[in-house]
Amino acid sequence: DGLLATWPRRQSDRPVMAAIALRSRVRSSIPFYMKEFGVVPDFRVGIHAGKVIISQVGEEKQFLALYGDTVNTASRLERMNKELNTKILVSGELLENMSKSCRNLLQTLGMRNIKGKDDSIEIFTLRREESAA
Repeated sequence: DGLLATWPRRQSDRPVMAAIALRSRVRSSIPFYMKEFGVVPDFRVGIHAGKVIISQVGEEKQFLALYGDTVNTASRLERMNKELNTKILVSGELLENMSKSCRNLLQTLGMRNIKGKDDSIEIFTLRREESAA
């Protein structure tokens, strides 16, 4: 299963802070999850910035769907976490509108090729102390 969330580009700190907060909340609830379900949920996050196309889909059960290169890149970053043994990957596109304090939470993993894209992009992950928090 997946979740797609959007924020205005000028609020580039929010997706990173939301991912950190969600991971922290899950970690603080480990005893509950183990007692109730015998397993702790885990998730990976890919964050990218850019334009998207929003479309209404369906006839009887209608919903909004997002499409475009931005959505595809975020999805590919989410999957890339598996091969890089990370949990949160952020593209360099986000950094130009991000506060210095939020940028300081990230470390570069360098330029990487993204499946389906001609050009490589710089990607970032949380610094060790943030990913453990």
